[in-house]
This record gives sequence, C-alpha cells and structure tokens, in this order.
Amino acid sequence: MIIKSNHPLSPNVEIVINGRSVNYSSISNFEIELTENEHDMANIVMQGINPVAVTDYIGAAVKIYINSGVGREHTFFGYIVSTEPAATSSRGLINDSPIHSASLRCIGASLVMKETSSRVWERPTIGNVLTAMAKKHNFSVSYPKDGFKPTRLAQANESDWAFLRRVADIYGYSMSAHGTHLSVWDPVRAIGRLPSFHALATPSPKVSTGELPCTVIKFNADFGHYSVSGDTSRASITALTSKGNITKIDAKDEDMGSNRSVFSSAFTKPIKHPYRTFAEARRAVNASQKYRTLYKATAEVTAGAGILPGGVVLLTEYGGDFDGIWYVSSVTHKMGQSMYTTELVLHKNDNNGEEPSTRPTSLFEEPPEPSLIRDRWVTSTKRVLEYV
Repeated sequence: MIIKSNHPLSPNVEIVINGRSVNYSSISNFEIELTENEHDMANIVMQGINPVAVTDYIGAAVKIYINSGVGREHTFFGYIVSTEPAATSSRGLINDSPIHSASLRCIGASLVMKETSSRVWERPTIGNVLTAMAKKHNFSVSYPKDGFKPTRLAQANESDWAFLRRVADIYGYSMSAHGTHLSVWDPVRAIGRLPSFHALATPSPKVSTGELPCTVIKFNADFGHYSVSGDTSRASITALTSKGNITKIDAKDEDMGSNRSVFSSAFTKPIKHPYRTFAEARRAVNASQKYRTLYKATAEVTAGAGILPGGVVLLTEYGGDFDGIWYVSSVTHKMGQSMYTTELVLHKNDNNGEEPSTRPTSLFEEPPEPSLIRDRWVTSTKRVLEYV
C-alpha cells in the first residue's frame, strides 16, 4: 500500500474515482506517463478491490494528484478504459475481497478525441484547426502565432487526436493534452516558453542531495548522429520553383533555434512527398530537423512532480557535454509504498558550452482547471491563447 511517511520526499497523493477518494490502504502502486504527441496514460494497481467495482470502474472519471512540495505538483485527469483483476485462491481474502489485485488502465481526458471524423480544411492556420477542436471537445487551447497556411488539410475517417498529431508535425510543432488543455509548441523554443523548468540535483561533495527533489539516481545517455535510437541525418528536399527551376532545399539554421550542433552529419536524408508549394516543401524540411538531436538521455530522479514534456531541465556537476539545458520529451511518475521516482527522456543538441538562444517567446501560462460535468472532463474556462 502507499504510505504517507515523515520522509521529506514522501508526497501527498490523492486518487479520486467517480468523485470519491480511494482509500490509501487499497492502493498498491501507480504510474503516470506523459509523453509529447501521445495521450497521457496512467495505471493504478489496487489490492482487495470490491468485485463489483472491477466492472463499475470501466469508463469512470479518474483524478490523480501528486504534491511533493511548493511548486512541485501534477494532476492527471482521465478515464478508466479497462480493468485487469487477478486472484490467487491460496491467499484468502484481502480487504474482505477475493480479488487480490486489479490494474486500472487509464487514458487522459483527451480520450474523447479518439472518435473518428472527416473534414477538409482550405488554407488553414494552426490556430484555425486547434480552435475548432477545442470548441468541439470543450477544451482550452494554446498555440504559437504562425501565419503558415498549407494549401489543404484533409481529415478522412481519422480521429481528431491522430489528425492533430499529423497537423502539428506538418507545422513542425509538438503537442500534448494535459487535463482539458490542448497545448502546441515549438520544441526548439522550449527554453523561451518554459512550461516547466527544474534544476536536477547531481552528486556533489559540496552539497548533500539525498533528501532533495529531482536528485539524479540514474543517468544514461546516447551520443551521436546515428545510433539504435534512430537516424538523425540532416534532411533535404528537391523542389521545382515557380520559374521551373529545380533546387535543393536544406533546413535553415535560423529556423532551428538552439537545435544546432558543431558537428556535421555524415548522412543526408531526402524527403519524398509531392508538396504543392515551395513554402510547404521548405516547412517540411525545417519541421523534420526539429527532432534531430545529437544527444539523447534517460534519467531517473526523485520526486519530479511538475516536470512536463516540452519543458527543460538544467543538469550540472557532471562536466563536459553532459551539463547544460536539456529538453524533456517524456515524463513517467512511479509511486509505490512511500517511494516516489520520476523517469525522464531528455534531448540536447548544443555541445559548444553556450546557453541555448531563442527568439523571444511568451512564457507559459497555467491553463484553466478541468471540471467534471455529467461524468466528462471539460475545461472550466474556454480559453484560446495564441502566443508570440
């Protein structure tokens, strides 16, 4: 069971299902997974669950709250999509129940966006698409100001979520839906946007970090242009100009923000697609480069509530190219008994010792809180934010 202890890293936890708080003694452990361009996910393992609840919980609204200190909290809002009960007769009863454990699989409030739909968009901006989606699902939304307009976007028997993922990719952006807020951002401007910023505490003889949040427990990195994690070749495309000339388009460094390296890639990767305009071809090349990072790492830290995909962390005390600002693409909170750790997937591309520089960007603003109305999560304020 999960226990709130006197240890400074033992967080406050609350799990609410169908509007009722779950008893601590019945929770064995849980995980919350937040990954850019993916639905938020959670898995709750309960002991001695009432057999009736095993089926009654399917489709139920769920809220998971973690607080590990001032400014360090996260709340998951979603729905239970399946339950996986298990029983062993020799163990008798637990909490007067023959069901010894049950895993409750949950998807974030963006689950409602999995319904398929069809629509054609003529010369849309990113704001046109996102505003319509937010209105349809009663979500709030934030996105960068962008005047780029593809000739046409077609959603053909495709879920709203899959369509938005594809649209974000076309524009060269990342997306997430935490609670009832759709957020779209430019991954190479993360240091300017700052949905989250945390300094990771690393081993140092000068400072005792044993009881600090975000203390690095494990750090594993993958450095290079080509590795088992994927091909990071520099992209290019051959296009026909308006004058009938054939030209090769490479990503422009000024469009890549801090996503640059002093190394030159040994490979090139042509993009094959019949783009209608030169501008669309240029955008496709630049968009592909935003996910080309020289360094990738995974880190396990203590009590990392508050860290979000699209945010950044500061790593110091290791030395060399380990240190500096890292972009966060995935966050997984793991809670069991009184232990709370967070796993991070990190990316970094500057290896010249300089701080990343970006164009000015509006700082992240906390989105409106979700409200539960007729068993469905909706935004408490229908806010549409276009930021610079």
